[in-house]
Amino acid sequence: MPELLPSDPPPVLNTQEAACYLRIHPRTLTRMARDGEVPGLQIGRHWRLRRADLDAWVDSKVSSAAKLKALSALTEKGGLA
Repeated sequence: MPELLPSDPPPVLNTQEAACYLRIHPRTLTRMARDGEVPGLQIGRHWRLRRADLDAWVDSKVSSAAKLKALSALTEKGGLA
């Protein structure tokens, strides 16, 4: 795993920096970007990812998980038929 980023990473990250920021392997991030799972821009063979886009992507995943959990709890209680 790459070394940790400074406390204030730059607004545009390369794959190594973004992977460190998300705490995942760089190859996983590259695959996710190539498959369109994570917002990114490919320039030649290199990927660039905006920190703000990654933050929004993480927030949307957390929000989706929270919504799914709430919906699941409602169905278990009989709140939804």
